[in-house]
Amino acid sequence: AKGASVLRQLEFWLGEDVFQEGISRYLETHAYGNATLDDLVASLSEAAGTDLADWAHDWIATAGVNTVEADFACTDGEISEFALVQTAPANNPVLRTQKVQVGFFRDTDGVVVTDDVVPVLYSGERTEVPEAVGISCPDIVYPNYGDMGYLLVRLDERTRTNIESMIGRIDDDFQRVMFWQTLWDNVRFAQIPVTTYLDAVFASAAEEDDIKNVDQVYAFVGTAIDYLRGMGEPAAAALADYGPRAEAVTWANVERTRDDLQTMYLDRYLAFAFTPEAQAQYIELLSGEASIPGRELDQDRRWLMVRTLSEAAHPQAADLLAAEVDRDPSD
Repeated sequence: AKGASVLRQLEFWLGEDVFQEGISRYLETHAYGNATLDDLVASLSEAAGTDLADWAHDWIATAGVNTVEADFACTDGEISEFALVQTAPANNPVLRTQKVQVGFFRDTDGVVVTDDVVPVLYSGERTEVPEAVGISCPDIVYPNYGDMGYLLVRLDERTRTNIESMIGRIDDDFQRVMFWQTLWDNVRFAQIPVTTYLDAVFASAAEEDDIKNVDQVYAFVGTAIDYLRGMGEPAAAALADYGPRAEAVTWANVERTRDDLQTMYLDRYLAFAFTPEAQAQYIELLSGEASIPGRELDQDRRWLMVRTLSEAAHPQAADLLAAEVDRDPSD
């Protein structure tokens, strides 16, 4: 996604009109001919009236992604100081310049809304943002509002404290998916524990009904449970706690939803539910002793259940497998 993101943030930095003018010059100058990256950068530089060679080097000729975190303090209910702090991986120590938007979110009558959005051109290790001083102290902050930049967001301490209870009540579907992705990125880069992500899911499970968000969020739930399984003994207690809870939350959503959303929840459940309780449920569903509200159990999902039971070496797995072969003799 880096290439598309880089072009998106360049357009945001230069402005749409300047960016389009640069692209037009590039196409006209090199029509019916071959062109290079330097030609593109030169056309954009001419339109912008600024040399973009350093930008091209940092963003296109170097690898890696930088981490950005908001660093702020509040006094008497208002932001008294605010900065963006940028870090780079040790194997690619490039601190880049980029224009982003910082979103400030507050819980207003049970709905989390964005009251203020501040554009920021950051560079180097620390960029002070005087425009944020005096804004009402936010509950959560996001340094890449609207996804204008290419970066890894590290959530600040105040946001990490509040996000678990607020993420499901953010009124913008797109911004919610950004927060969910950031939470998971923070797990992948070992910035927060995997259980923190699961706690956020459990706290907001009944509030998320956007199908794109459900697909992403619960795919990560399955990976989170896989992480705990893969850790072995050190994570045994956490797995014993979070495994059944993840299954219970996901199945509750299967029961309360219908149509495509229910299918999404069901498929995510079948992808990771593995406890003895889940295995017992699979057997009841396959035998007809239990049912899924509002839908028939189709053959593809019957096979998923049989596969899970086989992987678990369940005592009834062989008989269930034979029964499904009789039921579904297709290739």
